[in-house]
Amino acid sequence: MHQMSDPAVAQEVALISNPDKWPLWPFLPMKRLGHVFSREGHGFLHNNRMRGPHTDATIYMGHLSDVDGPIKDRETKKYDSIEAMVRDGWVVD
Repeated sequence: MHQMSDPAVAQEVALISNPDKWPLWPFLPMKRLGHVFSREGHGFLHNNRMRGPHTDATIYMGHLSDVDGPIKDRETKKYDSIEAMVRDGWVVD
């Protein structure tokens, strides 16, 4: 697991939680520190809510550019919270 400082974790959580700041809304590309050259190193978040904070800590695996077919059919990695996801090495790409 990649260790991040508490301020770095808080900064990532703040961005992930605020879809208004996502440059490619409703998607947010993610990468997993220490795994960027493996299949498990890339994913994205999807926000299907029009308003309010993003609270779903589900990574849809793969590159955002490879989205083919329904998102619901993609492999996912689920976390209990956004903070847990970030502490496991997932950061905005």
